[in-house]
Amino acid sequence: ELLCAELERRGWVREVTAELWTGGLAPVADLGDGTSGVLLSRDADEAWLARYQRKGVSEVALRVLGG
Repeated sequence: ELLCAELERRGWVREVTAELWTGGLAPVADLGDGTSGVLLSRDADEAWLARYQRKGVSEVALRVLGG
């Protein structure tokens, strides 16, 4: 909130609001029994890309997403 207030004071305009959640993946990966409903992968598959909501994902974008 402090950052938002300062940026707005400097003339920046909020266009989008987003939440970023982070957490350790090791506990999920350790389950490994399929009960978590989560599949960990180093590559974005077609199903994931279809939900990514961007058209024309380039090779560079795929490297960034996988990095």
